[in-house]
Amino acid sequence: MDDYWRDRMHLKILRENPMTGVRTFAIHPNDWPLVEKFYHDRGLNPADHIRNHRVNSAGQHTFRGGLGYDVIDADLLGGTGDGRLHREFERNTGRYVNYSDRPWPRNYGQESAVPGGVSEGEKARLRDMNKALGTARSAKPASKGAATSTAHTANSAVKPAVRRAPSAAPGLA
Repeated sequence: MDDYWRDRMHLKILRENPMTGVRTFAIHPNDWPLVEKFYHDRGLNPADHIRNHRVNSAGQHTFRGGLGYDVIDADLLGGTGDGRLHREFERNTGRYVNYSDRPWPRNYGQESAVPGGVSEGEKARLRDMNKALGTARSAKPASKGAATSTAHTANSAVKPAVRRAPSAAPGLA
């Protein structure tokens, strides 16, 4: 892998909605611990602040972003779009963050000990935490209607449709 990728965190654009311009970005699984550590250092949960955060079938963490503002700052790091958190993330991790629709190169994320990066022990701890968060998110509520009100008024009930025999059109009978 060439030196261009060594100090970069490259987000891949998976798709773009042609009607709205909303893009879906993927974070490489080896870069996810950097994002997670950035949030945990602030005492925050990444899933609460990343716009439409999901993990796809390829194990990539994805999020959505728009156009015309700093997507990394606003949609990935939970900032206001002014670039302050984006610059802080790059300073703390030692990684320049960019995105494009280019694929990740072979062996991307395989380099050893990146300055400012996350140690293997920290990655394992964050992986365990992510598994615990994943099972907590997928837990089903105790009952289906637990979050809804049980009080129903007589007027809120759905009334069945009444079928009537068809009548002849006026003047034809």
